[in-house]
Amino acid sequence: MLGVANLGIMAGVRERDLLADIRAAIPTTGRTVPDSEIMTAIRKAQSDVVPAGEYTRREYRKPAPAPKPPFDGMAYRQRLIHQGDGALECDFMELSGGKLPGDPVDDTVHLLNALYSPQDVLFTGDTKDTAVDTVERILARLASGVPVPPHIVPNPMTGEQGLTKDGKPSRRCDATVAQYRFAVVEFDDMAKGDQLAFWHSVITRRLLPVAVLIDSGGKSIHAWLEVNLPDADAWQRDVRDGLYHPITGRMALMGADRACQNPSRLSRLPGHKRGVNYQSLIYMNAMLLKP
Repeated sequence: MLGVANLGIMAGVRERDLLADIRAAIPTTGRTVPDSEIMTAIRKAQSDVVPAGEYTRREYRKPAPAPKPPFDGMAYRQRLIHQGDGALECDFMELSGGKLPGDPVDDTVHLLNALYSPQDVLFTGDTKDTAVDTVERILARLASGVPVPPHIVPNPMTGEQGLTKDGKPSRRCDATVAQYRFAVVEFDDMAKGDQLAFWHSVITRRLLPVAVLIDSGGKSIHAWLEVNLPDADAWQRDVRDGLYHPITGRMALMGADRACQNPSRLSRLPGHKRGVNYQSLIYMNAMLLKP
């Protein structure tokens, strides 16, 4: 009866006509079927079956993935510090393939020869200086006994004058960057031991393309990330927004100094004697080659 009732409901037969049709089809011999039993079958069919013409096919929709929790940069930073706890500067020599100079006075020449071509134009000097020169001439001056200057802009410059963000002409500014090769990262709010632990975890787990680590001779470690970007627009997208945006930048969310986001950012030049300490090269990616 239920099968017949289902067909009747699908065909749009009215309830009383369906009752009469089913009653007429039941044999007169055998068990007596009361109308209440027939109506039970009809009610079941009414609840289970959609009449013809009213059926709408169900469309399968893949459940939306659960939203990811926001990136907790400081908690992530703390996990990396914990994982690298106890790392010392000497541990980075092994990570560098054992190819670092044994004496910090040789770090400048090693860095310039390893990362740059002789005709690359670099800024090396003090914070108030703006003069730039080729790597070849910088190395010649150092060989003649000129002291190693304190700072370097890791990205090669054009050698031409451009305008600073204040509109002043300068050969050392964002407008005169020729190659967007490195982004500088520095933490001001982290103890030096924690910085070593953090960068040890980052390098061993290959979380970021760390090219160079420099001990500033003071309280911080400067990291150069190898980004190799084609132009200023790519730098804006991948470094200013991708790393240093205050809301979405992963390095900013981990507490990195947002002043490092510009491509002409100064970094410490290894080999310079800062007070009683040397600024020293403590890590270099052994896979790096000259451009």
